[in-house]
Amino acid sequence: MQCNLCGVTLPAGAVTCPSCGANVPSYASGSTPYIPPSGSGPYPNYGSFQEAGAASGPASQPPASNPYLYSGQAYTEAPPAPAPYGNQPYSLTAPQPFPTQQPRQRRAGGLAALLFLLALLLIASGALVYYTTVGTPAQLNAQATAVAQKFITDETRTASTTPQGLYDSATKSPPQLTDSLNNKSSSTWFTRTATDHGCNFNNGSYHVTEAGKDSFYYCTGGNTCSNCLFQVQMTIISGDAGGIMLRVNQSASQFYRFSVYSDGSYRLYKYVDNTGTNAQMLLGGISPLIPTTTNKPILIAAVANGNNLYMYINKHYIGSASDTSFSSGELALFATDLTAAADVAYSNAQKWIL
Repeated sequence: MQCNLCGVTLPAGAVTCPSCGANVPSYASGSTPYIPPSGSGPYPNYGSFQEAGAASGPASQPPASNPYLYSGQAYTEAPPAPAPYGNQPYSLTAPQPFPTQQPRQRRAGGLAALLFLLALLLIASGALVYYTTVGTPAQLNAQATAVAQKFITDETRTASTTPQGLYDSATKSPPQLTDSLNNKSSSTWFTRTATDHGCNFNNGSYHVTEAGKDSFYYCTGGNTCSNCLFQVQMTIISGDAGGIMLRVNQSASQFYRFSVYSDGSYRLYKYVDNTGTNAQMLLGGISPLIPTTTNKPILIAAVANGNNLYMYINKHYIGSASDTSFSSGELALFATDLTAAADVAYSNAQKWIL
């Protein structure tokens, strides 16, 4: 009996080959030992060798003189994917060397394209800098100026459309009429003295008096007002009220009367005749701007602008009304006696035409 691996004759009962150390298969009684076919060499087929190595682990190292043992190479060189099991030959071939990597031909072209793009970018940047710093400053400045002027115009227009804005805008300009009301020689306001009422200059102010209970007395100065702002400083020395009258028609006894009372209240009346029975109150309220004691000067103002009537105390808007009854007339100042004889002093009258 010979070793299936190296062909050495095996002694009877041997378990391993004394030459190569391969396991000697044991045969069941009555079985015939394996005899290699005629013409086969000592080379094992790849499948058998691989299965044996996987089952029993690496074989012991043979003598170096054995020219047919490739166990070392079998574990260091990975074979191709194994073919289907069978007796197919396997030939060991030297590994193919890696092909020499050809130099990239695109690098030069890519570099050229990158340089071209950088050049275009520099040219575009220069053109933009020139355009923004040389070509268009005047245009940009003109546009910015136009926008700023439009903003200012819009803000001014918006402010002038509110009652407070109307007052602020009008009083920024010089008034068309200024009268200190401190003496007769420099004033156009009329004077008159009667038993229970009168209009006179006294102690540097223009005084309107009324001693008839539940009545008021007014005096004019020859100044008309269609659309105007009239302002005056008023001090209630005694009595109950004073104020401004707008669009006065003396012959018809028709006018608007803005009354400021010593109790801190205010009212706007429309008179259509010389009786108070038919008078209509258009506006009324109480303001903390109005002093509730006598001899405290306050600045009162009234605006007649179209159908709109606006009232102000100490330069602050307090209320408004709308009416179409009277469109023009004179300006007047008055004093009211409800509980006591009235004496109201006026000074520094101003009128702005709207």
